[in-house]
This record gives sequence, C-alpha cells and structure tokens, in this order.
Amino acid sequence: MRNYLIIFISVYKFLSAFIKLLIGGLILYFRGNPLNFILFIFKKEILEDPTDLFSGYLLGHIAQPSVFLTIFLALALIIFSLSEMIFTINLFLQKKSGAIGLFVTSILWVPIEFLFISRFLLAPKTIGIVLDIVILILLFQMMAHSRKYFKD
Repeated sequence: MRNYLIIFISVYKFLSAFIKLLIGGLILYFRGNPLNFILFIFKKEILEDPTDLFSGYLLGHIAQPSVFLTIFLALALIIFSLSEMIFTINLFLQKKSGAIGLFVTSILWVPIEFLFISRFLLAPKTIGIVLDIVILILLFQMMAHSRKYFKD
C-alpha cells in the first residue's frame, strides 16, 4: 500500500507541475496579457465575422490584471514547477529528501494558489488546492513514519 501511495503522489504532483510549467510558459509567451491569448486563438473567427457573439462576449469580459502581477505569477509558476518536478522524482525514488522538499514547496505554494484564485477566479484551482492539502497531510504522515516509506 505504501508504494502505491508514493507512486500516486509522485505521478499527480509531477503531472500538475508539468501542466503548471506549460501554463507559465504560455503566460510569458503572450507577455502576460490574456487578451493576446484570446486574440491568438480566435484570430481567424474574428477576421471572418467581427460581430461574432461568442468572441465579442469573451473579449469584453476577460479579466485584465496588471502585467507586473501576471509576469510575477508566471515566473513563480515556472520556478515552483521545476522545483516540484525535481522533488517529485526524488520522492518516486523513495528518498526522504524528496518528501521533505515537496512538503516545503507545497506549503510555500499554497498562498500563491490563493492569489491565482483571487486574481483569475479559476474554479479548477480550488479542486487542486484541496488535493494539495490532502497530499500535504499524506506527506507529513510519510515523514513521521519515514522508516516504512523511504530507503534512506
């Protein structure tokens, strides 16, 4: 059971860190402006029909946070994602340092997650925060009983 728990946590955290890394890269690629991203996706549709109801609604109701905040969050996303990926690999190899590093990284990441939710109102992020809190509890339990879970 304990190996399955390590595998589950490792796979979940690695995939979420990889997705966060891609999102951070996309935010930086579009220079922190969500409007650039929407225009990139719907460029052909807007050129064909500038009065399109869906794209017009989307362009009129998109959140416009400050560019500095968006770039800061994108850089934080990339840095935390890379560190999470490194610690997740160590956890998968059943090293206690991976669990400790992932625990500390996850604790430091929670306030930034709340900032993302408050700025961008991402409903799936709330589910992610709940899962991250459950994983934090499991990691704490693993560290408390480290002889059962880790090789070193």
